[in-house]
Amino acid sequence: MSYHFHLKKLNSYSENYSQFLTLFYIQYLSNLNKKCVGP
Repeated sequence: MSYHFHLKKLNSYSENYSQFLTLFYIQYLSNLNKKCVGP
């Protein structure tokens, strides 16, 4: 029972983490584009 609960928790955590990484990556790319294009 507790094992299943931990598995569920871990799954939701990894989903949140991937969403965070995606947002961070998008921001990073947009910053790169701004630097390349200029002010």
